[in-house]
Amino acid sequence: LSAFQLTAEPRWASVASGIVEFLRKSMFEPRRHVFLGSQSAVGGDVYYVLEPSYRSASAAPSVDRAAFVGTNAQTASAFIHAGCVLADDAALESGVGLADALARRGRLGQDEVLLGHGLDGTGPSGPILLSSQVYTARALVDAYEAVGGQQRLTASAQILDEVHNRLRDAVRQVYTDTI
Repeated sequence: LSAFQLTAEPRWASVASGIVEFLRKSMFEPRRHVFLGSQSAVGGDVYYVLEPSYRSASAAPSVDRAAFVGTNAQTASAFIHAGCVLADDAALESGVGLADALARRGRLGQDEVLLGHGLDGTGPSGPILLSSQVYTARALVDAYEAVGGQQRLTASAQILDEVHNRLRDAVRQVYTDTI
């Protein structure tokens, strides 16, 4: 995506669009509205060296069904950015929808502001990681910058305020990485 922005060469837009499409087709679970953890490396060394046109004849590596808040927030930001740069409304909508879903469904409890680490079939699970909070707050700001919605800035600020209150070590003046 950055290569396309820097060079304006269509081949880089095509590569970026291909990555977005791959993630959407292979790693997205619409029922839970999350991107899954990873694709197995087992067999990947053979599968991914094939030209894309030959891959349909081979079985793709299995997908780990785990979903993580931090990587989903990073993916939301990437999709928002790709949607804006490539004028891909579907990528933009996916990224914004994912950021909003994380803010809604990633919390560890009804009265909890902070988000868990994992998103399993029953909801979020712990621990609370600093990176998950920061990436989600960033994704909400990215969504706001792309499509608006004051509620996104409010949710981002609430997460970061809570991070400051609960993950900051007042004695050492540093943030801890987990609760």
